[in-house]
Amino acid sequence: MGESYVRAQNARLNRFAKPFHSAVPAEQRGVINEGAFLIFREAMRRSQHPWSLPAPAVDMLLGQAVNYVESLRQSIRVAPGAVSHAGRHDAIAIAARLHTFFGDRAERMIIKPRFPGCGWVNEAEGDVLSRYTLYEVKAGERLFRLADIRQVLCYCALDFSSKTYGIKEVSVINPRMGTFIREDLDSLCRKISGTGSANVLSEIIGYISEPLSHYQTV
Repeated sequence: MGESYVRAQNARLNRFAKPFHSAVPAEQRGVINEGAFLIFREAMRRSQHPWSLPAPAVDMLLGQAVNYVESLRQSIRVAPGAVSHAGRHDAIAIAARLHTFFGDRAERMIIKPRFPGCGWVNEAEGDVLSRYTLYEVKAGERLFRLADIRQVLCYCALDFSSKTYGIKEVSVINPRMGTFIREDLDSLCRKISGTGSANVLSEIIGYISEPLSHYQTV
């Protein structure tokens, strides 16, 4: 029932800002989105607003974003170039939107929470954890997808297995579009599967704990 759930959510999205329109070419968006999150993280670390960060620090973070996206060359079609002046502006602006969204949660927020691996799934990092709510950031110029929900559920399953954070609520946020989904974890699982979170997360753990050979074909 996941597809119908996502369609319903996209039809009545929660909004915290107007859509951010950019003239930067689409092929630069991946670097800009990655850079925006790094700028947001650094601003929170320094207890500063993203627009107040020193220019050298912003440039260094954008360089890290280029290097990271470059490391994903097998999954992208065009190699990333240096971030343009317009792209730099966009990255800071999107970071500022994240700062606005998470501003009142700063004291109890973990950026890039780590989830221990399980079975054939390696250790993973989420985006933001605030108390018992896990937030996943998707900054594309698009609606939310079922894959976004599956991703946060996988993180929740790793947390369920390790008993690290005790996640009770999940949210997917798009700072570029100014939208978000937020749902109680157990309620989400019932809406997309008809059963509670303990059963859904246990099923995921059971699946990733089985030998990969069970799913390989000759």
